[in-house]
Amino acid sequence: MGERGGSDSSHDNHCLFLYTYNTMIDTYGKSGQLKEASDIFSEMLSKGIVPTTVTFNTMIHICGNNGHLDEVKSLIQKMQELRCPADTRTYNILISIHAKHDDIEMAAQYFRKVKEEQLEPDLASYRTLLYAFSIRHMVCEAEDLVS
Repeated sequence: MGERGGSDSSHDNHCLFLYTYNTMIDTYGKSGQLKEASDIFSEMLSKGIVPTTVTFNTMIHICGNNGHLDEVKSLIQKMQELRCPADTRTYNILISIHAKHDDIEMAAQYFRKVKEEQLEPDLASYRTLLYAFSIRHMVCEAEDLVS
C-alpha cells in the first residue's frame, strides 16, 4: 500500500467531499432553498473543493429556474475562470432557462455555441429550442433548426 495507498485515499476523500457537496446543493435546489444551495457552493469553494461541470450545471439550473439570471452569468464566468468545460447538458440548461424567461435570442445563441464548442446537440437541445420557437410562432426559425 504505502505511498500509493495514501494518494488513493486522499483522492477518494476529495471525490467523496465533492459528491457530498453536489448532493447537498442538488437537494437544497430541488426543495427550493436557493440561499442554502448557494451557501453550500460558497463553502465548497472556500474549502478548496473545485466544482465540476455537474456542480455548475446544478447551480445554473437552480438559479435560472428561480429567475436569478445575474447569478447564472456569474456561474458561467466562474466556470471559465476554473477552466471547467461546459457540456451539452450545460447548454441545454441555458437554452431552457433563457427560453423560459423569454430571451429566445440568447437561447438560440447558446444552441449555436454548442456546435461552436464542438459538442453535439442532443434531442433535448433541439426539442427545447423547437418548442420555444413554435409557441412564439417563429416558423422560419423552427424550419431552419429542423433543417
